[in-house]
Amino acid sequence: MLRPARRHVAALAALLIIWALAARRQTRLARGLAGGDGGREGLAALRAASTQSYTVTDATASGSGLTVKYLLDFEGGERALYKPLRMNFERIGGKDVKDARHLEEPWGEVVASALARVLRLRNVPPAIIMEVPSSTLAAATAPRSLRALLSRCPRYISRRLVRRLAPSISRDGCALRDDVDMVRGALVRWEPHDLVRLARPNRWFLRGARALCGVGACPLSIRERRAWGDLEAFDAILGNYDRANNIFYRGRRIAPLDHNHVGRNLTIARIGWRWCDASPAVAHIVRAAAAREVVHEGCATTDGSLFAAVACEAAPDELPEKFRRILDANAAAYAQHLASPFCRRRRRGDVS
Repeated sequence: MLRPARRHVAALAALLIIWALAARRQTRLARGLAGGDGGREGLAALRAASTQSYTVTDATASGSGLTVKYLLDFEGGERALYKPLRMNFERIGGKDVKDARHLEEPWGEVVASALARVLRLRNVPPAIIMEVPSSTLAAATAPRSLRALLSRCPRYISRRLVRRLAPSISRDGCALRDDVDMVRGALVRWEPHDLVRLARPNRWFLRGARALCGVGACPLSIRERRAWGDLEAFDAILGNYDRANNIFYRGRRIAPLDHNHVGRNLTIARIGWRWCDASPAVAHIVRAAAAREVVHEGCATTDGSLFAAVACEAAPDELPEKFRRILDANAAAYAQHLASPFCRRRRRGDVS
């Protein structure tokens, strides 16, 4: 008969096994990210909706994320998230803006949407650039609580209200510029159907599974490893450093959402590069991007760069020139990762 201490250890081990099996079942992928048309039908529907009349609802204080955003409901039935670009904002005093990188990143939604179509990945919502009258946003903006005012930039707020409620935070405050009549922003198609956020215990399971894959005891199928490898390649090219907080499933496929956190961020992002299993199609494009030999259907990429292909997919929206450096440099860095001794050993099964 087991002693009490041993019984406790055995019970704990049994609970861990049950938890691992349950987490494994909930994280099993049917088709991952591979294939599909990259959301072209949704993109066409979004572009058509952008010419219709719409109503605006403030969604910044919805409890989901910290970036300023609005929900646009179009007369044809489409719905989309609208995130104003940095160019529309100004700082309210002070020399530094708290977490200022949140000011400029809605461009990442448009770039991520176009990149997904170049890589032929599913489940990335289409996004375009749209202009909304500032008076429409001002009329829809809900009053901010003091707690909301104390949080991260940018917030669509009144200078007068900030200074009256909390003068000491004005150095961290941001507001929509007074001289902006038409606000440019990223319009992201709203696709909440069958969307499930991966629970924290399941994220722990995936972290453990990735570690096991690194020592030759991988509990994931090759299809699942390729799905996570494709997602890592996608995030690496974007420089997305916030995927851990944005893992969603739709129909047992990974649904990459929220691409505000992008840029040439090769130090933070590289720490998380652990997969070497990108699907052959995605790996081919990453290597072609590093060699500046990208050939994309329907696009004249004269210099063979990944930026040229993504910019073609994003047209008629014109991507900022900074993304030429971001996309091409990040793709080249990830191609080096795929060709590294670490990945060569992983693919051979030699993990010593």
